[in-house]
Amino acid sequence: MAEDSLSINGAPSYSLQMGSLPNPLDSVLPAEFVEAQAMLQLGHAVVIPDHQGPNAAYAVGPLGARITLDAIRAAERFEPAGLPGIDTRVALWGYSGGVIPTAHAAELHPTYAPEIDLVGSATGGLLADIRAAIDYDNGTSTFGGAVLGGLLGVAREYPEVDQFIDRYMNPLGKAVRVVREGQCVALQFAGFPFVNIKGLFDYPGDPMLAPQMQPILDELSLGRRGTPTAPLYLYQAPLDEAMPINSVNKLYDTYCADPDARVFYTRELLSEHGIAAVSGAGSAVLWLDDRLNGVPAPQGCSNRDVVLQILDPGALDAVVAALGQTLASALGLPV
Repeated sequence: MAEDSLSINGAPSYSLQMGSLPNPLDSVLPAEFVEAQAMLQLGHAVVIPDHQGPNAAYAVGPLGARITLDAIRAAERFEPAGLPGIDTRVALWGYSGGVIPTAHAAELHPTYAPEIDLVGSATGGLLADIRAAIDYDNGTSTFGGAVLGGLLGVAREYPEVDQFIDRYMNPLGKAVRVVREGQCVALQFAGFPFVNIKGLFDYPGDPMLAPQMQPILDELSLGRRGTPTAPLYLYQAPLDEAMPINSVNKLYDTYCADPDARVFYTRELLSEHGIAAVSGAGSAVLWLDDRLNGVPAPQGCSNRDVVLQILDPGALDAVVAALGQTLASALGLPV
């Protein structure tokens, strides 16, 4: 889920509980539970990890990936779940902030958790290149505050970034940092839209090109560990105001340079970040359901441009069914 928080109170294990305060503005995670309901309704077990860890390290993909894969390991060994251990077919799904651990987990899976039978990974609203995202959102996007929050989250996991911020952030930037710390997802997005992130630094040149930042920014970007061995389902809106489409196109080309790659990529032409999250959910559910039911993904790579994914056969029905099931469970009916 898109935790996107600099507070541990934004973690799914807390935010999904009924009446969890003091974060009434943290509205994204309960809304995203519709996607979990869709998978539960189809008979699948669902793991929702607190992927940012105990320090709320927002936007740290490798950390979130390891936590996610460890959570799957734990679920496979949790006897009451009744799963067949490492023989369990596993799929990943994430959108926006939730795509960060998801996409990195797909890349890390062959080396970090090869015993997991990963049959597919669905990712949308993809943060493929953190440098490109900062350039794209810097001073021009309503999502600028969320991207700044991600930079502060990275500083919680990487002391080099924290030291760079302490040394080069100007007084305005440090004041903004104080205000940003401890905020959950809704305020991350609502606070400081169109913020000039690079303008918060007194650094001779582009702070994101500083030599000490490069190894970390490389580690946080996708496509540098090789092509995931599991099939991939990518969906992105060219009009996405948070994540640049060019970075996703480049990642697709990078993955598909591998002759063994299995990637299906959809560009949704009339959507932006929020619309694509809803419109693409039904098609993602259907793709994931096939993989979890043992239907193999097609070989090779393919891509398409569509007006709206919700017009795909069966996609609207999947969304409506998930919404209905969520309402029913909220009223006390069993899943």
